[in-house]
Amino acid sequence: MEYIGDSMLWEYTKGQSRIFEMPTEAMLVLFKARAMKKRDITANAFGLYSDIPIGRNGKARIGSISHPKHMFQKRTNCLTWNAKGKSHMQVESLDLQPIEAMMEQCPDTFMGDCLEYILGTGNDVRDMLATEEGRRLLAAMLDGIYLGMGNALVSIYDAAGHPLIEQSNTNDWFSKEEGGGHEWDDYYDQQMNINVKGHRTLIDEHPGGHMNIAIHNDEVRDDKFIGNIPDLLSRVKEGMRPELKKMVRNRMDVVTKVTPGIFEAIEDHITNQYGNIPEDYRYNITGVDGNRRPLNDVIQYKGMWYILDNEQEQFDILTGTHTHRVLTTVRGNLGIAYDTAALDMYEGVGLRVEQRLDLPYKGQIFMNTNLKVNAAILDHTLASNCSITLTP
Repeated sequence: MEYIGDSMLWEYTKGQSRIFEMPTEAMLVLFKARAMKKRDITANAFGLYSDIPIGRNGKARIGSISHPKHMFQKRTNCLTWNAKGKSHMQVESLDLQPIEAMMEQCPDTFMGDCLEYILGTGNDVRDMLATEEGRRLLAAMLDGIYLGMGNALVSIYDAAGHPLIEQSNTNDWFSKEEGGGHEWDDYYDQQMNINVKGHRTLIDEHPGGHMNIAIHNDEVRDDKFIGNIPDLLSRVKEGMRPELKKMVRNRMDVVTKVTPGIFEAIEDHITNQYGNIPEDYRYNITGVDGNRRPLNDVIQYKGMWYILDNEQEQFDILTGTHTHRVLTTVRGNLGIAYDTAALDMYEGVGLRVEQRLDLPYKGQIFMNTNLKVNAAILDHTLASNCSITLTP
C-alpha cells in the first residue's frame, strides 16, 4: 500500500487488480481490472506473430527464398556443363491501410454528489488536473483507454473483413446484450470498413484443401466438441501440406490454436487416460520469484502444444455463431504490419489527449491517434486449418 501526495489518496494492489480509494463525502472505491482481456500480440510468448514495422512508404514487403531441389545427375566429362537447381526469391507487397481512433470524454461524467468532492472548486471543477485525485482518476481512465485500443487492434489483426461479420449483420445474429446494439455498430464499422483482412479471414477464404479440413456436424453440439478427439487431431495432421507435416513430425517450431470445445475435449481425453492431467502436459513458466507455474490455457498432447483460442470465442459471442477450429502453423507465420515505432498494448500507438477548458468546450477531453496496419500469412504452405461454423 502506498500513500500518495497530500490528498489522502491511497493506492494498493491485489493480484492483477488495482484499487483506488478517494476521500469523498461518501467514500468511493474505484476498482480497475488490470488483466488484459485479450492476448498481447506484441508479447508473443509462443512466437506466433512476426512484427513488420513500416516506414513512410506505407508498404510491407514479405520475401521468401526457395531452396534448390534434385540438383544431382550422372557425372559428365569436362566439356559438359548442365546446371540444375536454383533458388528463387519471391516477394509480396502488402499495402498498409490508414485507421484512426477519435474519442471524447465529458467531465460531467465525474461530477455529482460523490465524485465532485475530489475535483476542483469553482471553474476548476471541470479541470481534471486541478487536484491530485483528479489527476489519478484521469490516469486510470487513460489506462483503460489504452487497454481498449490494444484489444481493438487484436480484433483487427484477428478477423477484420471476415464474411461472417457481414452475414451476422445481414441476418441479425449479432449479440445485443451490451450497449443495446451500439457495440455491434462500432465493431462492424471497425472490422468491415477499413479495407484490412485479418489472419482468420485470410485462412477461411483460402481455397486450398489444407485450409479446409472438415469437422463433421455430428462431432459438435453448440460450443461442445462431442466427437473422438484422437481421430480429429489425426485428421488434421493428415490434411497438412507435406512441408508442415514434416515439421510437425519433427516437433519443429509448430504452434496449434484450438477453440474452447476442442481444448476441453483434449483435457477430458488426457484425464480419462491418467485420472488427472500430468504436470508435464502443462506449459510452465518461471515467475520473478523463481517458482514455476503452469499455464492453464496451454496443454500438450502427443508431443504438440495446443493453445486455447480465446479470440475465436469472443468473435463467436459477437457474431452469434459457434466455430470449432484447429489452426496449426509455424512460429512467426502470422504477420502484423504497422507504421508506428512501437505497438505495445498500452502506450505504443501515440495517443494524443487534449482537454479544452475554454468556452464552449467546458473541460471536454478529446483523444486521437492515427496509424496504418495490415495483416498477412507469410507462408500458406506452413499453415493448416480444420474448422466448422454453426450459424443460427
